Order: sequence, then structure tokens, then C-alpha cells
Amino acid sequence: IDYEMLQDGLDQMSQNSNPFMRTKLKDGTRQRGLNFDDINESGIQCRSGVTKTFRESVSIAVVMDGLLSYRSPLAMKLWTMMIAFYIYMGTGNGQDITTLNNGELWYPEWLRLNFLQWSAMADA
Repeated sequence: IDYEMLQDGLDQMSQNSNPFMRTKLKDGTRQRGLNFDDINESGIQCRSGVTKTFRESVSIAVVMDGLLSYRSPLAMKLWTMMIAFYIYMGTGNGQDITTLNNGELWYPEWLRLNFLQWSAMADA
């Protein structure tokens, strides 16, 4: 095992770890910065050297990637907030018109019933 060749990815990362900026490497090539995913992918693909294998998202695609990656936890948080609001609507702790006379937990009336319908439509 040639340890110098094995550590090549780490040397490239120390030269440039910014995946959005191209820089000139020791061998004369210009390449965007590496990260550990690129090193792993180069090994999985049995490449002779470590190269950039993944192009990072830019602009609005970053937001879209975040939403798509974390949609399950976001949905769970949204459902938790909706359940908490549903319970609050029947406590009578707020204004009378919004938290009183909305029925009980299993027998919703008025705003609680409307909230359940709108929540079901929003979730669909």
C-alpha cells in the first residue's frame, strides 16, 4: 500500500476544501474543493486517484434540497404543533370566542371542527 497515494485526498482537501471555488492543484489541474464524500465515492468507484465526484447545489436548490431531505421531520413538527393548537382551542385559557365553547377533545365544535377540516385539507 502506497500511503502517499492513500493520503492524496486529504492533501487535496488541505489545499482547497471550498467545493464552490476552483483552484489549481499540485499536478496542474483545476478542480473544485474536495470533501469527504468525494474521497469515499472515489474509493467506491475504484478510481486511480481522488477527484471531485459530486457537484454541490447552489442558490434556491440549496433550500429545495433542505426541504426535500428533512420533509419527514418537518411534517412531524407540523403535526405536533397542530395537535398542540387543537388541544389549546378547548382549554378556555385564551379569549372566549377562540378557546371556549369549541367542544371537548373527542367531540369538536365550532373552531375546533373547522381547524380539523382545514388541517386535513392542508395535509392532503
